[in-house]
Amino acid sequence: MKNNMSTIKKIIIPLCLVAASIVANGQSSYLVDSEDRLFAEGKDFFELKNYAGCTDKLEAYKKIATNSDLVQEADYMLAYIAFEQGKENAVEILESYLRQYPDSRHGDEACLLIGSGYFEGKDYTRAENWLADARVNALNPQQQEVLNYRLAYSRMQNGDLTKAQENFMTVREFDAEYSLASSYYIAYIDYATGKYDNAMREFNYLKKNPEYREQANYYIAQINYIEDNHDEVVKLTERLLRTYPDNDNNTELYRITGNSYYQLGNQDKAIAMLKQYVASTDTPA
Repeated sequence: MKNNMSTIKKIIIPLCLVAASIVANGQSSYLVDSEDRLFAEGKDFFELKNYAGCTDKLEAYKKIATNSDLVQEADYMLAYIAFEQGKENAVEILESYLRQYPDSRHGDEACLLIGSGYFEGKDYTRAENWLADARVNALNPQQQEVLNYRLAYSRMQNGDLTKAQENFMTVREFDAEYSLASSYYIAYIDYATGKYDNAMREFNYLKKNPEYREQANYYIAQINYIEDNHDEVVKLTERLLRTYPDNDNNTELYRITGNSYYQLGNQDKAIAMLKQYVASTDTPA
């Protein structure tokens, strides 16, 4: 009997060790399964644009995560969500992400988002810097359109009209969504740099589009005035003043219409228009 008890003890001890090992392995397997599941569910929610659900899953995942590559992916998705949700510190979150992961495969997209954040805040200097850091070919076609247009506009606002116009020409050629807007700014840059023939051609094209008709005609009037085409000026400006009586540009139209009438020898109309000009501005030229 004593020998049997000894044998039983010898059997029980190894079995207990095996059981403990099974429990430990089971817990480890459960943690891995739970970790993978949370990341996969978070990614699924991200792709569905269920950002609240995605955030919950990824925050829970990061608490138990052991895969550094997936943690980086989770951090990017969370930074992207902050931007999409319009959080005030979204740009700072994205900048922090790039400092932590400077070689991230999402680096170009992150630069686009950061640049867009500064663009929307009208900080065109920083917008240009960040947008210029993104490699266009690393982005999808829609992102490329946004990048090219915002970079061109930022450069224009920063006074680099030559590069801005080159960028707008590229946008107009390849990006249908921003084609008309790019044509408008190409025309504006030609006007601002004294290339009046080019500007006139562009604005005559743009005036056919209802969205740009009003502003294009104002520039056409200005170009005619600069080139001393006073008959054309008064015909166009009289129509514009009747059609758009509340336009912010009308103060300038009163001035060039009055001066054009003066050049044409019509003193009465010249005086009438210049009186309206003086009445509509605090600083008459």
